[in-house]
Amino acid sequence: MTDPNIRRWLNWSSEKYISELHIKTRRNTLSLRHLWINTIAKDQDEQLFMDVSLHHLGVKIGLIDNWKLLEPALRNIMAT
Repeated sequence: MTDPNIRRWLNWSSEKYISELHIKTRRNTLSLRHLWINTIAKDQDEQLFMDVSLHHLGVKIGLIDNWKLLEPALRNIMAT
């Protein structure tokens, strides 16, 4: 998530989606449209920093304990 082009695209995409929601609902809505799956940071401050720094880009972090849990996490996402 350090690539400036990806961050610009995420920001544009998030703003566009929120604008479209506002047109349809006439409400100011915050929607975290994108999901980034990552392992839990060892430091709580680092985890909070990641959450805050991605939140304004419309990215929600899906936390898993380790990468061996990726498949069950994806299955859980697809089932909902």
